[in-house]
Amino acid sequence: MTLYAQLNQALDAVEQYPITYRQVRAAYPGVMFPRSPTGEVLASIMAEFRVVPVLETEHPVYDPITQNIEEGTPVFSDPNWVQSWNVVPATPEEIAARTGMAELEAAKTSAAADIFVQNFIGMTQADVADYVETNVTDLASAKSVLKKLASMVHVLAKREFR
Repeated sequence: MTLYAQLNQALDAVEQYPITYRQVRAAYPGVMFPRSPTGEVLASIMAEFRVVPVLETEHPVYDPITQNIEEGTPVFSDPNWVQSWNVVPATPEEIAARTGMAELEAAKTSAAADIFVQNFIGMTQADVADYVETNVTDLASAKSVLKKLASMVHVLAKREFR
């Protein structure tokens, strides 16, 4: 979808952005507009009302945990008007939420890579009971199984009870 901006009378600054064909039609109720123009017809109509296409640009590099990206006012980069982007600090609340999500994702990735967890996921309740009966033979083996189970419960709890 093409983005548009309406320029000022001097054609050197953006007056309104974004603007749509529908908004241009609404702003000039006394003018007869084609219902759904396309291509060069649309470009010609828009140009009559100082409306120019804005070329999309990629977002700049930013830290998605501590920063936000906001679309700015388009800028002229001869011969086109192009999108501009502003990198702004995230709020403490946003940073806390994103940090928590990043930690949860890291914990999930770590747990999912564990062979015990991979095997556990495929077990039935009877398989789990058999596993415990067979592999928990002393305090050290009980602690080992308990640590793995606690790790899995921790990931689930963070996801479910946030």
